[in-house]
Amino acid sequence: MQFIKQFIKKNLFSIILVVVLGGGSAGIFLLSKAPKADVEKAAKKRQSLSKKLSRFKDTQLNNRVLAVARREAEQSKKAAEDLQQEGLNWNRKNFEVMTLSVRRAGKAVEFDAFPIDKDRYRDEVLGMDYTRQYLSEMRSLLSTLKPTEVPSEQEVQNRVLQWETILQREPGDDEGYDSSEAREKGLMSAIVARARQGYIYAAEDSMDFVFDTATRRPDVAKLWQGQVGLWVQKEIVEAIKATNAQKFELVDPANRNVLTAAVKRLVKISVQDRYIIASKGVAPPTSFSPRGRRSYAPRGRGGSFEGGRNPFTGALSHSGGLTGRGTDTTRDVVYYSFRVVMPLRYLMDLERNLLARNYHTIMRVSWTEVTEGPETGFYYGQDTPVEVTIDGELVLLTDWVRDLMPDEALATRFAYNQQALRPQDSKRLEDFEAVGAGPRGAKPPRSSRRRRR
Repeated sequence: MQFIKQFIKKNLFSIILVVVLGGGSAGIFLLSKAPKADVEKAAKKRQSLSKKLSRFKDTQLNNRVLAVARREAEQSKKAAEDLQQEGLNWNRKNFEVMTLSVRRAGKAVEFDAFPIDKDRYRDEVLGMDYTRQYLSEMRSLLSTLKPTEVPSEQEVQNRVLQWETILQREPGDDEGYDSSEAREKGLMSAIVARARQGYIYAAEDSMDFVFDTATRRPDVAKLWQGQVGLWVQKEIVEAIKATNAQKFELVDPANRNVLTAAVKRLVKISVQDRYIIASKGVAPPTSFSPRGRRSYAPRGRGGSFEGGRNPFTGALSHSGGLTGRGTDTTRDVVYYSFRVVMPLRYLMDLERNLLARNYHTIMRVSWTEVTEGPETGFYYGQDTPVEVTIDGELVLLTDWVRDLMPDEALATRFAYNQQALRPQDSKRLEDFEAVGAGPRGAKPPRSSRRRRR
């Protein structure tokens, strides 16, 4: 016991220091132990709240992004619809159907020729009215070219007689005149006089007439062929007129005629009555078979280019068969060809004027020398023209043109092209089959009947 007291007395300071330090450590331990749980709890609460806030923020951001994306999608859809409508309007802007004007009960009645009212056509015998109107519009279209023709034999003979009189009166000619000279001069004067009477050589046989005379009960499919042919030929005629008008801006009005024109003669227009599909391997007619190349005849006597690169500009402007275009559910493709006589330097103007009018593609261009002499009755002035052949195609969008097409035309044109039919077209053919083709109409294609069974 004495020993313990002496030990405590000697080490009192150390003992007090140990007690103080130990108690403080224990206190610190106890103090730190209690808040740690609270801190961890608070940290978890803070993390949970942070996640909620983050999700809230992301939700708001996603909604805004989604709203922007939705607006952009709506704007894109609206732009696509506007573009489609603009394309439709552009495609049909020059293609109005013929208007028939008939008198019934003493009154004039006007209505569109298409779409066809079959009962009305049958009951009122409108085939005669249609073909009369068609012939009138074709001849009116030709007249807008301000055409002239070669002189008649009577005109030539009258001129020859005039020159015989002139040559007989020439002084110092004791041996008389040369009749061959009178014939030559008379012929040329008649030809030149005729060339100065119009802007271009053109006649009715230069155009592609579906009907030559008014017909009481024409084939319904041919009615549509006539309408499409009229559209295409109007495009070609307007391109020719525009090309000549550009040239005539540099010519005094009194001298505007064949001799000063850019396009001096319309030889022939041909419009195919078939709709051809490229994807099935059905080749277009021989004269409409571009191969995406160009070629030239030797010694500069003629030449051609087909699709590919234009030899005049070096530009890839003529796509031709490389487009792979054919009639399908979105478009009907009409092939055509026309021949004109003109100086080659105006060819690009004619092409531009044609392409600017609608959805045209120039498939092939070729030319040959003009070797006609005065005996043919044609005279083109001091220029050296060539005969140019242009093969092209016109795209008609189905969203407007198919609704005008008669059932008979739909059946005949798509007999071998069933995949080009839209659902509503197939339904029309099925209904057409159910009621029969009608008088002088075409039967629906067999594949349509098989599909229906």
